Amino acid sequence: MRLLKTALIVSASLVSLYFVTPSYSATFSDLQTLIEGQNWGDAEELARHLDQSEGHGDFFAAYVAATRAINEGQCVSAVAILDALTVSKPNFVPAYELAYVCYSSLGDEGSASHKLDQLLAVMPEGPQRQVVQQLKRNLEGEDGLVTDIYFDVAPSTNADRQTSATDLHGLPITDSSRGHAGAILRGGIGWSKTLYRSNSVTLAGGFKVDAEYLTVDGLLNPRLTAELPVSFGQLDNTKFLATPFASAAFRGRALDYTSVGTRGVVSAAVTDAVSLGLSSSVYYLDYQERDYLDGLRLDNTLAVSWLLNPANLITLRGRVDLDVTKVQRHQTVDTAILARIDHSMVSGLLIGTEAELGRRFHSEAPPLSFGPDQTDTYFSVKVDLSHRAITMGPFMPSPYYKYTRQWSDNVFYEFESHDIGITLRAKL
Repeated sequence: MRLLKTALIVSASLVSLYFVTPSYSATFSDLQTLIEGQNWGDAEELARHLDQSEGHGDFFAAYVAATRAINEGQCVSAVAILDALTVSKPNFVPAYELAYVCYSSLGDEGSASHKLDQLLAVMPEGPQRQVVQQLKRNLEGEDGLVTDIYFDVAPSTNADRQTSATDLHGLPITDSSRGHAGAILRGGIGWSKTLYRSNSVTLAGGFKVDAEYLTVDGLLNPRLTAELPVSFGQLDNTKFLATPFASAAFRGRALDYTSVGTRGVVSAAVTDAVSLGLSSSVYYLDYQERDYLDGLRLDNTLAVSWLLNPANLITLRGRVDLDVTKVQRHQTVDTAILARIDHSMVSGLLIGTEAELGRRFHSEAPPLSFGPDQTDTYFSVKVDLSHRAITMGPFMPSPYYKYTRQWSDNVFYEFESHDIGITLRAKL
């Protein structure tokens, strides 16, 4: 019973980003209550009702069977059912979480970690994902160094995000200041190690190397970062992650800037159907040559997510970034909202669609103007695809298309780009 209760706590709150559709969230909560109380007859009846009303076959009945097997100490049987549920409905997170707890109880840390990989594969970027990602690192970091690798390549019609205009109030704009087609390559590798762990607090140490390469200028721009993530409340309904960090960024071989600061992340369930995540970073930038850009940066993101149904995940995200440079005329405020829908098909195809709208406020007028301060408005739309049957080792390749358009009072800030890229995500 203790294992089942722990599993249900994790299922309900370990990753509060994903729960069930609002149309049956209350009844699913009732189902969890019946399971925790070992009212198996009522739980099976309610599961049949959910399956009939939502048209999911025997999905919830299988879920009850898996939780009952866990209660009876038959984790081997349970994980077989839970693995089938994650294949059937990739967005149904409770199945991942129960499988994670069950594999951990069996001492199979490799499979437990793989379940977290699969969970991360269905989670969009945001504060909640950062919490789960650190949980995975904490789990794996107890036995040694954990290595994370990512890579993204995107051919673009405007790789350097420059204007397509040819003149400014009749003055010619040189070709070097205009946009150029090319490719954007991003990648990185990181290492982390769990340094201390108790029931409610985990301290880790990490070091990572990120790099960006633009074919337009031929420069490789690496960034080195050291951090000390501290995680709180792994089994509570609210989870908190604090990460002090220091980094050094280079432009080619020359040091561009150093930074030091901290990042805080909170993930909490608002209701059984909705979760909330908040991420805030405060750090100071010290430039080597462009010292007019020295100053504080404050980046804040608020995300709300829920499942419309087991096949459709919806995420809304708002962002406010402040550049508080020591030279006031370079200060900016950048605001944006993003909406994303992730859909999984029975055929195994996974489709993600997102749109973002933002506005940036400057602290000085555009060039050759004595009017109001400059503002930029930007919009982007992105579509990404992947298929569970198309894999490269432990990864699923995910090709994507992204369109970006920015309007501005300053012609140098106006641009348009079409990007076609590919990223790698953990296979499901």
